[in-house]
Amino acid sequence: MAIIGILGTPYNTVERSPFWWNKVSYTRQSFIDVFQELGHTVIVLPVDKTENIKNYLPLVDKIVLTGGADVSPYLYGEEPHAQLGTTDPIRDRF
Repeated sequence: MAIIGILGTPYNTVERSPFWWNKVSYTRQSFIDVFQELGHTVIVLPVDKTENIKNYLPLVDKIVLTGGADVSPYLYGEEPHAQLGTTDPIRDRF
């Protein structure tokens, strides 16, 4: 079966978090479960450094871009729409 890379979502932890001393990249367990039930191996890919993309590509057969925040329209030369939701600049750059 395939090795699936799922782009992680960066989480900036707060002091009361169990991960308060670290940056965390996460994905929903249900995403992992679906692919594992189909017999695939799953790797959660951190999205902190764009220069790592070229290192990840040889490791995986497919990449899954999970939903979440809106993509900033500035990345494709447009102005924000009134209904634009929260964006994630770190994930957008990646």
